[in-house]
Amino acid sequence: MKLIIQNFTVLLILVLFPALNAGENKPSHEYYEHRVYKITSAENKVKVLNYLEKVYVPALKRAGIKRVGVLVNAEIQTKKKKGKKSAGPDHSIHVILSFVSANQYASLSEVLGKDATYQTASSEHFTEAKKAAIYTRIDSSFYKSFTGMSFMELPQQTVNKTERLFELRMYESHNEGRAALKRDMFNAGKETQLMRDTKLGPVFFGECLSGRSYPNLLYMVCSSNIKENKAHWKTFMTSPEWNEMKNLKKYKETVSNIEMTYLKPVSFSDI
Repeated sequence: MKLIIQNFTVLLILVLFPALNAGENKPSHEYYEHRVYKITSAENKVKVLNYLEKVYVPALKRAGIKRVGVLVNAEIQTKKKKGKKSAGPDHSIHVILSFVSANQYASLSEVLGKDATYQTASSEHFTEAKKAAIYTRIDSSFYKSFTGMSFMELPQQTVNKTERLFELRMYESHNEGRAALKRDMFNAGKETQLMRDTKLGPVFFGECLSGRSYPNLLYMVCSSNIKENKAHWKTFMTSPEWNEMKNLKKYKETVSNIEMTYLKPVSFSDI
């Protein structure tokens, strides 16, 4: 009987220890890469989307990247700065990749380099002449998720596969100290939670570790349409919590420039 109990104890330890160890190793946050494919024509936009859908995104999934958002300009008119001319249609494609660790991001090129299926499928694209290039450049920035939203929260519209509009915002700061205070405003200051409470639908928040317009933060919110988006922003902006928060002295001059883009997902987007 004593031997049976001992054996059972050993078995119990063997079963429970991996689960306990897995819990200890669970990441406390995630990382994001935001890519913008710079494209000059509608024709090339179609070609890039086809390449992403048929070649690149499947390769990313094989590499263990579980969530890939692919979005295009929603063509919603926004107020232009005085004297600024319209640049015409924006054919850019935004790709948002979610990583479980910085190492997964750093090793992605090596992993794809060993993916024979990807290399074969990409051969025509990789060998195209400069004059035949389907995009001019890829802007890439790398982000670490906020403590106030450690992991991406998919909106209900994505889960239900219904109509959705995303608003992507970059908040630039004039130095690292002010950028840190703006992140604090979202985290400790509970601006992130206020966005949830006012139904703005925050999807993710990221601190820029490397990329253009550094230092900055990037976040995205989701609504069903532009009317709903504006209504939720109005609720947020007129809330007592926001009026109290924005007037705190320590949060003054934390943002020097705001860049915003309305986006819509393509059919094969995970977001």
